[in-house]
Amino acid sequence: MLYTGSMKTMTVREVRHQWPVAEKALAEEGGVLVTRDGKPVAQLMPPAAYPAPPLRPFNAEENRRWQEKMFGKGKVFDFKNDVSLDREDRA
Repeated sequence: MLYTGSMKTMTVREVRHQWPVAEKALAEEGGVLVTRDGKPVAQLMPPAAYPAPPLRPFNAEENRRWQEKMFGKGKVFDFKNDVSLDREDRA
């Protein structure tokens, strides 16, 4: 859902060519409604307008499964053992 109350409207081209104007509008007006052919296509909001996503605790097993899926079984970095060994080398 788009919020347009007291928000600057700019075309896609204006945003691309006049970024300082869009950036100023983000700071002063709280957002920019981006249009193409007179129709809204995007809404720019400052980062403070979005709540930070909750952080999940690191799960070594879940990470191992993801690495196997992405890189294959032979290239998995074992966080439980490899990080401990690396820390012991520096001690």
